[in-house]
Amino acid sequence: LSKHPSGVHVLPSPSYFLYDQEEVPRIIEQVLQLAQRMFDVVVVDAGCLLGKLSSKTLEMSNKVLLVSTLSVPCLSNTTKLLESFRNLGFPRREVVKIVVNRYTKSAEISVKQAEESLQRSVYWTLPNDYQVTMSAINQGKPISEIAPRAPITQSLRGLANALLEREETAKKKAWWRLGSRFVSKAGETPSATAEK
Repeated sequence: LSKHPSGVHVLPSPSYFLYDQEEVPRIIEQVLQLAQRMFDVVVVDAGCLLGKLSSKTLEMSNKVLLVSTLSVPCLSNTTKLLESFRNLGFPRREVVKIVVNRYTKSAEISVKQAEESLQRSVYWTLPNDYQVTMSAINQGKPISEIAPRAPITQSLRGLANALLEREETAKKKAWWRLGSRFVSKAGETPSATAEK
């Protein structure tokens, strides 16, 4: 686990082949459980193949961003992956969010057409910025360091904020529901009850 100066911790995938494939789901589960205890947010790049590693990750996820592009082959693969999710029974439909990467307004396939094809709404679009993205990849730096004001950086920041805001709103609502039940059930304020 290495720590980036920005405060983000990174655990890269193993650089060697895992020989005992039967142990992979158990190992992934233990690693993710530990990460969930250590950090407020855990992000996993599960790759593009559905196997034992990604299946365990998907099973444990409370949000899944399925990244696609506005091309026929990619949308076809996205449709197949969504069908696989349905067949597996996880992740739940409401957990999966479609993100369109490398979006341009002049694309031959529109977001609306993609939504009709996928029978799902697109949650977010990330603008196409090959030069900034490749520069960040090649330098091993976050896009926010390479081009802090670029549209791709702003869009990624917006996506992160949208995901976190929804999570915080859900937590606040859950707390309010819990507090309301507690007050109405006990007939007292929480502080009065706590003093007893």
